[in-house]
Amino acid sequence: MAKQLDFYFDFSSPNAYMAWTQIPELIERTNCQVKYYPVLLGGIYKTLGIPVVPISQKTDYVPVDLARVSRELGVPFVMNSGFPVNSVALLRGALVTQEEGGFLEYTDAIYKAVWVDNKNMADSSVVSKVLSDAGIDAQKIMARIGEEAIKEKLKSNTQSIVDRGAFGLPTFFVGNEMFWGRDRMHHVEEELKY
Repeated sequence: MAKQLDFYFDFSSPNAYMAWTQIPELIERTNCQVKYYPVLLGGIYKTLGIPVVPISQKTDYVPVDLARVSRELGVPFVMNSGFPVNSVALLRGALVTQEEGGFLEYTDAIYKAVWVDNKNMADSSVVSKVLSDAGIDAQKIMARIGEEAIKEKLKSNTQSIVDRGAFGLPTFFVGNEMFWGRDRMHHVEEELKY
């Protein structure tokens, strides 16, 4: 029987984007079933009391490191000029597509817009154009992102990852085994094959 992989992500995390690009091949190699959890990274930090204090050395280093990772993985990457990206509406849109269909297409389009095309995804007109260009009904998604049930689902997803002991993104679970970080995907694969 195929194992289930729980993948927790936020569009604001460039490392979650890198992990996202690797999941199709991981599925192919392991025949796993993936359950996707859009969560708010800032909500994790807030719940755990993790201060978000910019460190200039890290701020300078991260884009260099991510460029190396993109070359290693062979995936396109551009550091978003609006970083840190406000992803609340984008995550709510992902939850809408989980209910109505088109989740993978939506998530691909959003990740590409943020981490390849350097789009300002805080601008709803930009988001609408990105989705429309990808053949997604932007108006239908945008109409639902303010629904209380969608807002509560994002909060619930975010609390669920904290309750499972996680502290950052991307985070993966195979059963009760937690793996944190894009650079741990080889361990995820080992666990899925075990």
